Amino acid sequence: MASSPHDALERSAAVLAQVERELNSTTLSQRHQDCADILSRVAVLNARIPELQARLQRLSDAKADLCREVVQPLRSVSAVLNEGHPPPRTGSCSDPLPLSDVLEGTANAQQKENDDNSSIKQSDANDALISPSDFAGVSRLVRGRCTLESVCKVLEFLHRLYEKEGMKRGMDAVELSDVEAAGIKVTGQTGQCKLRTLRALKLVHISGGTSIVLL
Repeated sequence: MASSPHDALERSAAVLAQVERELNSTTLSQRHQDCADILSRVAVLNARIPELQARLQRLSDAKADLCREVVQPLRSVSAVLNEGHPPPRTGSCSDPLPLSDVLEGTANAQQKENDDNSSIKQSDANDALISPSDFAGVSRLVRGRCTLESVCKVLEFLHRLYEKEGMKRGMDAVELSDVEAAGIKVTGQTGQCKLRTLRALKLVHISGGTSIVLL
């Protein structure tokens, strides 16, 4: 018995419905698989987050240690070496410390040390000429406003001059004008206080108010 057109149409519709169901099932299954893959990757990344955070913390600690143990001490040294000079930069620890600054600071420190040593030697020489206690033993009325250093400069100049010129101590006199010409003030109120202090210590003799004799 031949099938009617109506039956053929119904069979075709059934086949189409079946195909559509299969397509929908395949699409959903693929989507589910894609979602599963994405969720799996997210889970892997989430699992690595603690490890990455730990590595980041170690790097941060290493940077802090480097700053504390290397950069900051170098800056402190540079600041000490450059006393009296513009201070070093105050940027973050990530800013490099110029080697030229350290080398320049070292040279400045060496020069400063040499100057300090020279000053110490000069001070020791002054103490050898006149001790602070001897100077303090001179009456304040005699010393006036002169200082131990200024009095020692006069005495040191006389020692050098007598030695250089072969002059005899206690006999040969030096004109006060010659002392003044050397840049050492021995006139005026303060200058006279220096001479009176030296005379009180029995180190010089003042002759006529115009010359001085080293004893």
